[in-house]
Amino acid sequence: MFSVLHVIIGILFIIMFVATGLYLKTLFPESNENYDAVRMMYRSSHIYLLLAALVNISFAIYFISFHNKIARNIQRIGSVLVLIAPIALLVAFIYEPVNQSFDRDITFYGILFILTGCVLHGVAKYIEIRLNNNAENNTSQQK
Repeated sequence: MFSVLHVIIGILFIIMFVATGLYLKTLFPESNENYDAVRMMYRSSHIYLLLAALVNISFAIYFISFHNKIARNIQRIGSVLVLIAPIALLVAFIYEPVNQSFDRDITFYGILFILTGCVLHGVAKYIEIRLNNNAENNTSQQK
């Protein structure tokens, strides 16, 4: 289920990346000193959308639900965070550059969701491997 969601969100936000790129091309067709700060904020938000889309696609490629309940639940929490990150980053693309403020709270949380989701997937994998190794060691010691 999560694998399919990651693919859908990944592809949807690759399309959103292209759409926001076309929007930027029409909004800022050439360099203008009056709009450089705003253009930079739009451009960085645009790249963050690509980051979120590619992370979702990479999660979809590798995703295997773990057998251990604790590891599986940690993995699910990580997936949910990675799935909602592109939505937060799209909202940031729409609202933050207009304010012309360098306080980018929505972007911060979007990137934090990606980071936390990736770390949680790593922790879940570590738990799964560790518990499998312990189970194998216990089985071999009983023989």
